[in-house]
Amino acid sequence: MNFKIKLNKLVSHINGGLRKRSLKIKHPYSKNLEKLLKLFTVEGVILGFQVTKCSNFFLVYLKYGNSSKKIAKVSVKSKSSRLNFLTNYELKSKIYKKKTATIFVSSDKGIFTNNPSNFVKLGGGEFLVEVTH
Repeated sequence: MNFKIKLNKLVSHINGGLRKRSLKIKHPYSKNLEKLLKLFTVEGVILGFQVTKCSNFFLVYLKYGNSSKKIAKVSVKSKSSRLNFLTNYELKSKIYKKKTATIFVSSDKGIFTNNPSNFVKLGGGEFLVEVTH
């Protein structure tokens, strides 16, 4: 299955869990999504995740409360049918315009967030996900 389809399903599961106020969601395992979930954890988007014993599923622990990075909405910005590439200039403008959002960008050097130090050597990339706080 295509990474974009897996990403879209993960985001819909997270948004569904947020609407239901679930503490955790269960999602099928994917090595690529594991890298993204690690980044979500580092950036404070989710509390964490765990791979089940048989490695068929993730348990993703959602974040609520009084935190400054409380999730309002997670949205996929680049889909299989419509890729959304941004230049370095467009990425930098999104960093400074979207103070209340965390963006995730994929490039040939990996997946990065809107931390300004990440974009110093980055020439551009594909705008994957935006998390609104």
